[in-house]
Amino acid sequence: MIAALGSGPLAIDARACTQIGQAMLQILIASRRTGEGAVIDASPHLRDTARRLGLEAELFDDVPVLSKGSAVA
Repeated sequence: MIAALGSGPLAIDARACTQIGQAMLQILIASRRTGEGAVIDASPHLRDTARRLGLEAELFDDVPVLSKGSAVA
């Protein structure tokens, strides 16, 4: 990841992800917050896990970020 810093967002291919743990989720979040960020191409399993844990907006660009108390219509 360090070599990719400064050359645009890091592209992470997670399309083959079939299970993910807390440590890897933390690494993915850190990668999104570091340098120019990261774009994660996620598998359905990763997306579902992120949604269930409330991390979908944190991990994926195509999910609207809501403020507390907001709801999606």
